[in-house]
Amino acid sequence: MTVLGRFLGAMPIAGAALLAGCGGGSVPMHDQQASPGVVVGEPSPNDAPVSTELFAARAREEACAGVRNRLFVIDGKKVFWDRAGNCPDNSYAQRLYGVTPDALLCEAMDSIAGPRISCKDSAARSLFDTILANLERDDLGLGIAHKVEPLAFLPQDGASIAFTPLAEDAFSGVRAPRTVVIRDAGAFASLWAEHARGRSPAPEMPRVNFSTHMLVGVFAGEGSNGCRQVKVTKVASRADRIVVSYEVRDLATFAVCTAAVGSPMQLVAMPRGDTPVEFVNIKPERLVVKELERSTRSLVSQPKNVVVRDAAAFATLWAGHSAHSSARRKSISPATW
Repeated sequence: MTVLGRFLGAMPIAGAALLAGCGGGSVPMHDQQASPGVVVGEPSPNDAPVSTELFAARAREEACAGVRNRLFVIDGKKVFWDRAGNCPDNSYAQRLYGVTPDALLCEAMDSIAGPRISCKDSAARSLFDTILANLERDDLGLGIAHKVEPLAFLPQDGASIAFTPLAEDAFSGVRAPRTVVIRDAGAFASLWAEHARGRSPAPEMPRVNFSTHMLVGVFAGEGSNGCRQVKVTKVASRADRIVVSYEVRDLATFAVCTAAVGSPMQLVAMPRGDTPVEFVNIKPERLVVKELERSTRSLVSQPKNVVVRDAAAFATLWAGHSAHSSARRKSISPATW
């Protein structure tokens, strides 16, 4: 072997390629790579932005998330999804992803075989375990070493949104009818001071985590008795807004009412969002009913609701309810109503 041959054999590949580029050989040039599968000049998957729209779309379409449905972006590189609902064998799931919903790192979920936890990426297990142990904390227990940001999204059109009653009072200091949406502690403190004015001792202001929740509420204004009540009956997504349905009820038909002028209110907490909120006052039509039977000794042992529209169905129901009272059944048969 010549001196030149021995020299080239000892040179690094990059050096041989350089000589080839200068006419020193015919070594082919390929795309140089910084790491397997990543071409120099292209962004690393770890540097790509989180696909927030894809995550929001998937969470929006989840069928079993009526109790809880939350997304968090962690350090701009990972997404944690926490959802729960009233579904058999699928009541909850917590998942940790990379920058897209296809990059599942870890998951904890309910299953027909019982709870299970698994991690495709073992390096993410410690982070995931910390999150699972701190689901109720703003920072998911990750501390100042990580940036945790809630990802707000609007559920699919028509979907119910879980809410929690926070405060209810029949004698609020807010005397004029009003609906409210509260997204920060300062606004809540001001509203609560107005609500509690003139009261001694003043009712204690509830604590609210405004980084993850907001408040919606209804103040019905002054009325002639203390038997009125406000109830938020449903919160739902509709097109580009949230719709809060509520009812102002009068309990005077079956409750003993005070002579004092009442001003009922209710506040409820729900997941935080910047979507516009619409309030709808539901005024149900009260139907006149006639009580046919009341008993503490029914033979129907399991809870049930029934609708009876014909005599045959009524006879079957009555036989199961009171097998030895056929004479009484005849006395209240539908033909005599």
